[in-house]
Amino acid sequence: RQYSWISELLLQALESRSQGELGDELERMGETVGKALRAQLGQAPGNAGRVEALAALMAGLGYDARPTGDAAEPQIEAQNCVFHKLAFKRPEICRFDLAMMSAATDSDIEHRHCMAQGAACCTFAFRPR
Repeated sequence: RQYSWISELLLQALESRSQGELGDELERMGETVGKALRAQLGQAPGNAGRVEALAALMAGLGYDARPTGDAAEPQIEAQNCVFHKLAFKRPEICRFDLAMMSAATDSDIEHRHCMAQGAACCTFAFRPR
């Protein structure tokens, strides 16, 4: 399986089309995906409920994600990033995930820990807008 290699090729093609604005394009794509995921979160109560539902969806997508934190400051901890190898080469790939989570939960996201920067897992804190 060559998912990283195929993803790298797709990013190169996208970068050439987006005239060097790869991060902005990834962010737009993440927002689009996040809005689609928002409908799948159902009627989860409050910000913490949306974050918990999103963690479950992300776990199903391969992120090995789980909700952490508390109701006042919900967080998601991801032990696996589906873009892990790619993020080491292209850190702007994280903008996709941040925009996706933000749009899905209507929250501002703080990326507290990042595996691409040597952390054991990625940790995201959610603050309602």
